[in-house]
Amino acid sequence: MGFGQVWTEHPHTEAVCYVRVDPDCTGQGIATALLERGARRAEQLAARAEAGARVALLATSWPNDRSAARLLERAGFAPLRYFLLMTIDLNERPEPAHRAADVEVRALDESSDLRPVYEAQTAIFRDHWGEAQPDFEEWLHEYSGFDPTLWFVAEDAAGIAGFALCLPEFAEDKDAGYVGELGVRPDRRGAGLGLALLLQTFSAFAARGKQRVSLHVDAENLTGALRLYTRAGMRAEPRIVVWERELTFVA
Repeated sequence: MGFGQVWTEHPHTEAVCYVRVDPDCTGQGIATALLERGARRAEQLAARAEAGARVALLATSWPNDRSAARLLERAGFAPLRYFLLMTIDLNERPEPAHRAADVEVRALDESSDLRPVYEAQTAIFRDHWGEAQPDFEEWLHEYSGFDPTLWFVAEDAAGIAGFALCLPEFAEDKDAGYVGELGVRPDRRGAGLGLALLLQTFSAFAARGKQRVSLHVDAENLTGALRLYTRAGMRAEPRIVVWERELTFVA
């Protein structure tokens, strides 16, 4: 009839609660019971956090689930972050974008690029919302079974200048490819490298017969990502809301 999962992130100072109920079983209090069970479990997990840490429980909702917002508000959650789904239709293969002559964009070399890409990703996203980064093995596990021909790196004399890490298809749309992560080193931003990487992914997915390419972006992204995706021809749709409920302060 329903299920819930809880796990901790960011050295146990955030717990995530994932609850889903069979549509034929809604209105019976199942989601509320699972959320409360999840909150209790999260408080147990929060005991592992450092003394005095603020501990929050996070949950997500989608626009098509119109009852989720009311349910989460009643359960003590408040909206925290909003994510957009950006999508472009691949009516024809895109033209390559111009980029600096000293930058090479190529497919990942799995034998030598994985750790440098991880290190570049960690450096680029280190300050994004204050999130702690997973270690190398955890990061690689998140991409278990990835297709290296859909991971693209931009390289200059200083190393990895940017990357686009893609998945063969978007879970919600089998006709769409998905860009999981796109990042550009701060000193190379503003020169078209992000657009070049993005168009590279469009071209790769078009060659595979995909009809669309999608990605998610934080609506409050401060690095110009939203402007970049719009410039590339992608359209935005409200998609995911992250909700937060403060649990406790660990004594």
